Amino acid sequence: MTLVIPQDYAQVIHSLKWAGDAEQMAITYGVSIDTGAPPADANALALGLAAAFDTDIMPIVGNIITNTATEVRWQVLAPPAPPQIGIRVSTTVGGDGSTTYLPQNSSYLIHKRTSIAGRSGRGRMYLPGVPESGCDNLGNVSSFYTGAFATRLATWLTDIIAVTGVSAAVVFHDSLGAFAGATPAPISSFQLDPVIATQRRRLRK
Repeated sequence: MTLVIPQDYAQVIHSLKWAGDAEQMAITYGVSIDTGAPPADANALALGLAAAFDTDIMPIVGNIITNTATEVRWQVLAPPAPPQIGIRVSTTVGGDGSTTYLPQNSSYLIHKRTSIAGRSGRGRMYLPGVPESGCDNLGNVSSFYTGAFATRLATWLTDIIAVTGVSAAVVFHDSLGAFAGATPAPISSFQLDPVIATQRRRLRK
Protein backbone atom coordinates (compact mmCIF):
# COMPACT_ATOMS: atom_id res chain seq x y z
CA MET A 1 0.00 0.00 0.00
CA THR A 2 1.22 3.49 -0.86
CA LEU A 3 0.12 6.14 1.61
CA VAL A 4 -1.46 9.11 -0.12
CA ILE A 5 -1.82 12.19 2.09
CA PRO A 6 -4.65 14.41 0.77
CA GLN A 7 -4.29 18.18 0.65
CA ASP A 8 -4.81 19.85 4.05
CA TYR A 9 -3.88 16.70 5.97
CA ALA A 10 -0.66 15.58 7.64
CA GLN A 11 0.88 12.30 8.73
CA VAL A 12 2.38 12.26 12.23
CA ILE A 13 5.24 9.95 13.23
CA HIS A 14 6.50 9.64 16.82
CA SER A 15 9.84 7.79 16.70
CA LEU A 16 10.62 5.68 19.77
CA LYS A 17 13.85 4.00 20.79
CA TRP A 18 14.33 1.05 23.13
CA ALA A 19 17.48 1.46 25.25
CA GLY A 20 20.26 -0.69 23.81
CA ASP A 21 18.38 -1.42 20.57
CA ALA A 22 19.43 0.42 17.42
CA GLU A 23 16.12 -0.16 15.64
CA GLN A 24 13.58 2.67 15.80
CA MET A 25 9.90 2.04 16.53
CA ALA A 26 7.09 4.34 15.46
CA ILE A 27 3.60 5.49 16.38
CA THR A 28 1.71 6.99 13.40
CA TYR A 29 -1.65 8.64 12.77
CA GLY A 30 -3.09 11.43 10.64
CA VAL A 31 -4.45 14.89 11.37
CA SER A 32 -6.60 17.26 9.36
CA ILE A 33 -5.48 20.87 9.11
CA ASP A 34 -7.70 23.76 10.14
CA THR A 35 -7.61 25.72 6.87
CA GLY A 36 -9.15 28.74 8.59
CA ALA A 37 -6.33 28.90 11.15
CA PRO A 38 -3.50 26.65 9.93
CA PRO A 39 -0.26 26.12 11.87
CA ALA A 40 2.56 28.57 11.24
CA ASP A 41 4.57 25.84 9.51
CA ALA A 42 5.29 22.11 9.72
CA ASN A 43 7.84 22.57 12.51
CA ALA A 44 5.27 24.36 14.68
CA LEU A 45 2.81 21.53 14.01
CA ALA A 46 5.41 18.93 15.02
CA LEU A 47 6.20 20.86 18.20
CA GLY A 48 2.58 20.94 19.33
CA LEU A 49 1.93 17.28 18.58
CA ALA A 50 5.17 16.21 20.28
CA ALA A 51 4.16 18.11 23.41
CA ALA A 52 0.79 16.31 23.54
CA PHE A 53 2.43 12.89 23.15
CA ASP A 54 5.15 13.64 25.71
CA THR A 55 2.60 14.88 28.25
CA ASP A 56 -0.10 12.25 27.83
CA ILE A 57 1.58 9.02 26.69
CA MET A 58 5.26 8.97 27.65
CA PRO A 59 4.63 8.99 31.43
CA ILE A 60 2.88 5.60 31.22
CA VAL A 61 5.39 3.73 29.04
CA GLY A 62 8.48 2.04 30.39
CA ASN A 63 11.50 4.19 31.21
CA ILE A 64 13.42 2.00 28.78
CA ILE A 65 11.64 3.91 25.96
CA THR A 66 12.74 7.32 24.64
CA ASN A 67 10.72 9.53 22.29
CA THR A 68 13.53 10.63 19.98
CA ALA A 69 11.61 12.74 17.44
CA THR A 70 8.22 13.75 16.12
CA GLU A 71 7.92 14.24 12.35
CA VAL A 72 4.96 15.58 10.39
CA ARG A 73 4.40 15.42 6.63
CA TRP A 74 1.93 18.19 5.86
CA GLN A 75 0.38 18.14 2.40
CA VAL A 76 0.03 21.90 1.93
CA LEU A 77 -0.61 21.61 -1.82
CA ALA A 78 -2.54 18.89 -3.62
CA PRO A 79 -0.62 15.71 -4.50
CA PRO A 80 1.65 15.00 -6.28
CA ALA A 81 3.27 18.13 -4.82
CA PRO A 82 5.73 17.12 -2.06
CA PRO A 83 4.59 17.58 1.54
CA GLN A 84 6.12 20.12 3.90
CA ILE A 85 8.27 18.30 6.47
CA GLY A 86 8.51 19.37 10.10
CA ILE A 87 10.60 17.72 12.82
CA ARG A 88 10.75 18.20 16.55
CA VAL A 89 13.78 16.41 18.01
CA SER A 90 13.22 15.16 21.55
CA THR A 91 14.90 13.10 24.25
CA THR A 92 11.82 12.51 26.39
CA VAL A 93 12.15 9.31 28.43
CA GLY A 94 9.24 7.16 29.55
CA GLY A 95 8.14 7.64 33.13
CA ASP A 96 7.13 4.16 34.30
CA GLY A 97 9.70 3.14 36.90
CA SER A 98 9.40 -0.63 36.37
CA THR A 99 12.75 -2.31 35.81
CA THR A 100 11.77 -5.57 34.07
CA TYR A 101 10.03 -5.48 30.68
CA LEU A 102 8.73 -7.95 28.15
CA PRO A 103 10.94 -8.32 25.03
CA GLN A 104 10.80 -5.76 22.21
CA ASN A 105 8.46 -7.97 20.16
CA SER A 106 5.69 -7.36 22.73
CA SER A 107 3.69 -4.16 22.85
CA TYR A 108 0.42 -2.55 23.80
CA LEU A 109 -2.06 -2.50 20.92
CA ILE A 110 -4.03 0.75 20.53
CA HIS A 111 -7.00 0.83 18.17
CA LYS A 112 -8.01 3.94 16.20
CA ARG A 113 -11.82 3.92 16.10
CA THR A 114 -13.97 5.86 13.62
CA SER A 115 -17.64 5.89 12.65
CA ILE A 116 -16.92 3.76 9.54
CA ALA A 117 -17.53 0.04 9.94
CA GLY A 118 -15.01 -2.55 8.80
CA ARG A 119 -11.25 -2.57 8.52
CA SER A 120 -11.20 0.41 6.14
CA GLY A 121 -12.55 2.62 8.92
CA ARG A 122 -10.02 1.83 11.59
CA GLY A 123 -6.32 1.55 12.29
CA ARG A 124 -3.94 0.48 15.02
CA MET A 125 -0.75 1.54 16.77
CA TYR A 126 1.82 -0.52 18.65
CA LEU A 127 3.27 1.02 21.82
CA PRO A 128 6.35 -0.76 23.24
CA GLY A 129 7.55 -0.91 26.83
CA VAL A 130 5.22 -3.40 28.53
CA PRO A 131 6.41 -4.23 32.07
CA GLU A 132 6.22 -7.87 33.16
CA SER A 133 3.73 -6.79 35.80
CA GLY A 134 1.57 -5.21 33.09
CA CYS A 135 -0.04 -8.46 31.93
CA ASP A 136 -0.56 -12.08 32.94
CA ASN A 137 0.97 -15.16 31.33
CA LEU A 138 -1.72 -15.14 28.63
CA GLY A 139 -1.03 -11.54 27.66
CA ASN A 140 -4.11 -10.05 29.29
CA VAL A 141 -3.37 -6.45 30.28
CA SER A 142 -3.73 -5.80 34.01
CA SER A 143 -6.74 -3.78 35.17
CA PHE A 144 -4.40 -1.06 36.48
CA TYR A 145 -3.03 -0.40 33.01
CA THR A 146 -6.36 -0.67 31.19
CA GLY A 147 -7.79 1.97 33.49
CA ALA A 148 -4.78 4.25 33.31
CA PHE A 149 -4.58 3.99 29.52
CA ALA A 150 -8.29 4.70 29.06
CA THR A 151 -7.86 8.04 30.78
CA ARG A 152 -4.61 8.96 29.06
CA LEU A 153 -5.75 7.95 25.57
CA ALA A 154 -8.91 10.04 25.88
CA THR A 155 -6.87 13.03 27.05
CA TRP A 156 -4.32 12.51 24.28
CA LEU A 157 -6.99 12.61 21.56
CA THR A 158 -8.42 15.80 23.09
CA ASP A 159 -4.95 17.38 23.23
CA ILE A 160 -4.16 16.42 19.61
CA ILE A 161 -7.28 18.25 18.44
CA ALA A 162 -6.35 21.22 20.66
CA VAL A 163 -2.98 21.69 18.90
CA THR A 164 -2.92 24.95 16.93
CA GLY A 165 -3.90 24.30 13.34
CA VAL A 166 -5.36 20.81 13.91
CA SER A 167 -9.09 20.21 13.43
CA ALA A 168 -9.19 16.40 13.96
CA ALA A 169 -7.11 13.24 14.26
CA VAL A 170 -7.84 10.95 11.31
CA VAL A 171 -7.28 7.53 9.79
CA PHE A 172 -5.96 7.54 6.22
CA HIS A 173 -7.76 5.02 4.03
CA ASP A 174 -6.06 2.30 2.02
CA SER A 175 -4.92 3.96 -1.22
CA LEU A 176 -5.83 0.78 -3.13
CA GLY A 177 -9.12 -0.10 -1.43
CA ALA A 178 -12.76 0.84 -1.84
CA PHE A 179 -12.32 3.99 0.26
CA ALA A 180 -9.20 5.18 -1.61
CA GLY A 181 -10.86 8.39 -2.80
CA ALA A 182 -12.80 9.07 0.39
CA THR A 183 -12.07 11.82 2.87
CA PRO A 184 -9.94 10.48 5.76
CA ALA A 185 -12.13 9.32 8.63
CA PRO A 186 -12.00 11.32 11.90
CA ILE A 187 -10.85 9.27 14.89
CA SER A 188 -13.58 9.15 17.54
CA SER A 189 -11.49 7.33 20.14
CA PHE A 190 -8.24 5.52 20.91
CA GLN A 191 -8.84 2.19 22.67
CA LEU A 192 -6.35 -0.11 24.35
CA ASP A 193 -6.77 -3.77 23.41
CA PRO A 194 -7.16 -5.93 26.55
CA VAL A 195 -4.51 -8.35 25.19
CA ILE A 196 -0.95 -7.30 24.29
CA ALA A 197 0.30 -7.75 20.72
CA THR A 198 3.37 -9.80 19.87
CA GLN A 199 5.40 -10.30 16.72
CA ARG A 200 4.07 -13.86 16.42
CA ARG A 201 0.45 -12.90 17.03
CA ARG A 202 -0.56 -9.75 15.18
CA LEU A 203 -3.93 -8.65 16.47
CA ARG A 204 -6.18 -7.17 13.79
CA LYS A 205 -9.45 -6.60 15.65
